[in-house]
Amino acid sequence: NNSIIKGESVTPIFTDSKGNIWLNYSKPNSEIAKFDGKDWTIYTTKEIPVSNISVIDFAEDKEGNIYFGGGNGVFKFNGVSWSKVKVSKKGITVRAIDVNDNGEIAIGHNSGLLVYSNGKWNTYDDKNSELQLSVVRAVKYIDNKLFVGYGGGFGNGGLSIIKNGKWTHFNKKNSKIPDHMVRDIEIDGNGTIWMATNNGMIKMVDGKIEPIYFREGRYKNTILDIATEGNILWIATNFGLIKITQ
Repeated sequence: NNSIIKGESVTPIFTDSKGNIWLNYSKPNSEIAKFDGKDWTIYTTKEIPVSNISVIDFAEDKEGNIYFGGGNGVFKFNGVSWSKVKVSKKGITVRAIDVNDNGEIAIGHNSGLLVYSNGKWNTYDDKNSELQLSVVRAVKYIDNKLFVGYGGGFGNGGLSIIKNGKWTHFNKKNSKIPDHMVRDIEIDGNGTIWMATNNGMIKMVDGKIEPIYFREGRYKNTILDIATEGNILWIATNFGLIKITQ
């Protein structure tokens, strides 16, 4: 009762380049809230051009536009108004979204990968491309490369890195990746890449993978989300919150 947020469920939390905190919550209707450090602003379907607000992931481009991806595709906020982003595949549930400095957009969803580049959408799935699994849980642009994390399950999964059309795959057979589900990919202030899996974390430095385990046992070591704050790591797990200061 100490804020305007009254919902039973709060899903992802995102901090933009201006320091605003964004989140999606239920009240019981799903709404989006922005907190600027002092005041809350609430956005509903009156402002946002979707029938139901569902946000699973956020991204921001270099102009400061905020992208929201979830069960109703992708929509965007430019600081003043909201708009729906037209993508090449309808009816998708967006699991992950990222935008690079060139304006390219990567979208991971339940049946593949969408990449907006050179004014058009490219559709990738496990039939027409090297995509290892149909479910893409994480996407991240790092150093002109697109990192793709998979949803686990059958097959190899793990991680793929795409650079200039060339794919490199990391799985449990050919690397030290501890699990085939990679649900989050982040980079810290030192340029170290961190990934959340169902069995610990992945640390990647100069292309080399090091698994990090906190507990013994696959389902006792689930990493749900990673946030970087300079050289500080905040790690959400199924056994509590971990803070690592490097």
